[in-house]
Amino acid sequence: MKPASLSTLLALCLLVLPAQARAGVTASEPAEASEHHLPISFVRAHSLGRAEARERVQQLLTYWGERFGVQGFWTGNTVRVVGRLFGVAFEARLVVGDDRVVAEASDPGFFMRGAAIDYINRKLGKYLNPRYEES
Repeated sequence: MKPASLSTLLALCLLVLPAQARAGVTASEPAEASEHHLPISFVRAHSLGRAEARERVQQLLTYWGERFGVQGFWTGNTVRVVGRLFGVAFEARLVVGDDRVVAEASDPGFFMRGAAIDYINRKLGKYLNPRYEES
């Protein structure tokens, strides 16, 4: 498997929910907060302020949308991310704050957990870096 393909798989594995938890959910559903907490959560600090950080998270979502067909649904400063990869539905939630982004996602399992969290943290770190500019 090519490194880019592996990183793609790892990123989306972090977002995968068990099929029974997401049965019947489609990407065209209206945005609404999940009623449960997803098993993995972590925080990524930033110094951009809430409005700029929200714009940067949207840029990341646009990238994921173009690359993987993922969709994001905003409610205030919270985005629910949904889609399908290899026929498996997934969901994640990112909450943009004044000085941090809190991410919640499903647990891809013991063997891939660290790599998946690392990938998402690196992507958030890239897009939330004050010197990062979308080309």
